[in-house]
Amino acid sequence: MEALLGEAAAMKKAQLASRPGRQEWELSPDFLKMTAFTERGVLEDRALPLEDRVKLCAKYKEEGNKAMETDPEAALEHYSRALGLLIWFDRGKNKSAEDLPLKNSLLDVPETDPVREQGSSLVSVCLSNAAAILIKDGSFVHVIFVCR
Repeated sequence: MEALLGEAAAMKKAQLASRPGRQEWELSPDFLKMTAFTERGVLEDRALPLEDRVKLCAKYKEEGNKAMETDPEAALEHYSRALGLLIWFDRGKNKSAEDLPLKNSLLDVPETDPVREQGSSLVSVCLSNAAAILIKDGSFVHVIFVCR
């Protein structure tokens, strides 16, 4: 049995090495994985101009902040929704789960654009707040992923 588990682990390691987007997905916390799913009008929200997405992101971040102490799980959902407007795991057009690169839509905007700076700041705050929740949960591996 031990040999089979070792063989399975080696196969999984080789598969992940050949697909860096999948590796990132596998290591990420659940709240960040949720950005790959596109229910509740997510695609429509992502089609908005960046300025509107940043405003919406700020709204969801504030909702997460309010829920942080009383309902950490709800806070993570709000942060996931906020982050999913600016960064997300991209399942591609065919919704393939084989390779899921983390897309940062802020990189499509010139660095000098002040809206990009606002968006980057919101992403940092959402990730930092989520990391604080994960620390309280004892999910240290996920904290490391979020903070890198």
